[in-house]
Amino acid sequence: MGLRAARWSLLVAGASSAGIAVLHVCIALVGPTAYTYFGAADLAPSARAGSPVPAVITIGLAIVFGLWAWYAFGGARIARKPPLLTVGIWVIGAIYVLRGAMLLPELLSLGRGGGTPPRFAMFSFVSLATGIAYLLGALGLRRQRSDDRGFGGRVPTR
Repeated sequence: MGLRAARWSLLVAGASSAGIAVLHVCIALVGPTAYTYFGAADLAPSARAGSPVPAVITIGLAIVFGLWAWYAFGGARIARKPPLLTVGIWVIGAIYVLRGAMLLPELLSLGRGGGTPPRFAMFSFVSLATGIAYLLGALGLRRQRSDDRGFGGRVPTR
């Protein structure tokens, strides 16, 4: 994968993370109904009771996703480079892929007529696709970095 493709992958990953961050802010603003719809039904009763805890948790998650978008955009060279950029992109990609791994059991549950709402499979798919975009971007950046050192990342032989 070339640098151009890596940058596009990271742009997609960053846009996805930014969208997820905005979604979390909207969830906090809408409240109990949104918590239930998006899979955090355990937070809905507290939100209904007027507790600030669900909103604080959800806004905290929005901040994390916003930071993850910064890493992707930093890797795509359209934002200031965050600390530990390459490691961060690998770790973020791995977290998204692990979350996306729920797709298989959710699809199996749907196929058997289980109680998993279809939207949960979509959330997992988006997570998996976002994680793959991060990892493809990280791979491309790694190759570019080794090319920058010369010899295409290979040690010359005599």
